[in-house]
Amino acid sequence: AGVDVSKGIDVNAGGTGVRTIGATNSSGVATYSGNVVMNTNVTLSASNSAGTTLFSGTVSGSGAVTVAGAGTVTLSGANSFTNNVGIASGATLVASNNSALGAGSGTTTVSNGATLALAGNIAEDENITIAGNGVGSGGALRNISGSNTNTGTITLSANARINADTNSTLTIGTINLGNV
Repeated sequence: AGVDVSKGIDVNAGGTGVRTIGATNSSGVATYSGNVVMNTNVTLSASNSAGTTLFSGTVSGSGAVTVAGAGTVTLSGANSFTNNVGIASGATLVASNNSALGAGSGTTTVSNGATLALAGNIAEDENITIAGNGVGSGGALRNISGSNTNTGTITLSANARINADTNSTLTIGTINLGNV
């Protein structure tokens, strides 16, 4: 069984060090249903490969998001943060809301060995840079359920895999071959 943190979290600038919000659950889902306000850069984490950290509240602010850990981080809220998203090698980020990846002109970068997964019949307009085959070779950009659309530009910074799981549909806009 998971835990639910329903209180809001404000992450403020100042001092040194990495500001991380997440869970170390070895199974199940840890849910942050309160809103998260990022006044500085934040790492969202699911440390264990069998665990999931779900952010169902709104994530807002001007800080950049880094997704790290061997588990799955899910953003399902109507987020309004305005900075970039980076997904570190070994991490999976599931976007399951039309604005899961924020608002504005931010870019999502999927590192070699990481996965951005789309779910829930969403329509995004996110510029995404991808590299590699993703976690478990399932795709650096992966459609895991539903009929999802991204009309932003997909840039390949290296050879990369884009995958749509069985019984799902992924519609994408322009693909820029970048350095490939």
